[in-house]
Amino acid sequence: MPQWQGGDEPAYSFGSELLRWLAPPHDGPEETVAVPEPDGSSPPVSRGIKWCAALLSQARAAREAIERHAPDRIVTLGGDCLVDLAPMAYLSRRYGEKLGVLWLDAHPDVMSAAEFSHAHAHVLALLLGRGDGLSRQKCPASWTPGV
Repeated sequence: MPQWQGGDEPAYSFGSELLRWLAPPHDGPEETVAVPEPDGSSPPVSRGIKWCAALLSQARAAREAIERHAPDRIVTLGGDCLVDLAPMAYLSRRYGEKLGVLWLDAHPDVMSAAEFSHAHAHVLALLLGRGDGLSRQKCPASWTPGV
């Protein structure tokens, strides 16, 4: 998903295309969520989040694509960190407490809209049940961090 709006950084879309090109061949289904090309316009802000409507639409499209295939596992190649929201929420619903996640990132992604208007920094907070700007209806009730 060449999503760039979560970080408000158009170059993120190129990263997803590069990853797609580098990815090895596979036998599973493949979906690409359509993402509008950046046009240089100022980002609309809703609920304290830049590009909120576009991000919700793209998350919904990702969820629908995942549900069409009902996979056991998912590889996500995307632009900003928010592309992990729909796959992780799906896998959490599918596996419940049996799901283990090792989250490696340069920053923790646990901010809220009150702290930062770029939603790519909110994804882990949403998955942990701490989101306040984006709709949580697509997320699991909550994850419990553990070791």
